[in-house]
Amino acid sequence: MKTKFNDFLSKMLHSFSHKDIAVTPEVKDHVEYVLIGDSLIPNLDGSQLIYQQKSLFNIGTCDEFKKIGLNRNKKTTPETMLSCYEIRSMGRYGKNLKALPGNWSQKCVTQHQVINFCQQSRNLLTTRHDASTMFLCKINENKPINEVRPYDNLIVASVYVHDKGLHIVCFPLHFGDTFRNQYFYRIVMPKI
Repeated sequence: MKTKFNDFLSKMLHSFSHKDIAVTPEVKDHVEYVLIGDSLIPNLDGSQLIYQQKSLFNIGTCDEFKKIGLNRNKKTTPETMLSCYEIRSMGRYGKNLKALPGNWSQKCVTQHQVINFCQQSRNLLTTRHDASTMFLCKINENKPINEVRPYDNLIVASVYVHDKGLHIVCFPLHFGDTFRNQYFYRIVMPKI
């Protein structure tokens, strides 16, 4: 009983603090998201890797970028328009991300694009408590994404904004983890 009451109180308090934002419960094969903004990323040579960016991600960079081999990826990219979406639906990570426009391959960005986006479009990163702005990156740039098993070659790089700077972590693409609706996660991907 206490759990249901605490959930009720949490929802009530949340509804008072975010009246201007509508949250949609999970609906099968449907995700509510809002375009926050676009950012034109120039041609990049792929030479900048996330784990090397201690000055940009001054709060911290997790060791996983090196452990899973993201210290070797280098891929040149043409000028690309990246779109930042805020996800307004509750639901599973994989399900919500899959429902966004395009296939898994079309949702990926390179590490250099993540760095450039964070440098030039910091205003599009979410600053909400406990929320992050996510980027889907390939583990191995030389392998294609298996559209049935995207988690075999995709990781999620999550950028958190703090008062004193940025923090970035990476984790596998889990289909079982759930978006908590009060956090309003964002995702950045190429405009489709």
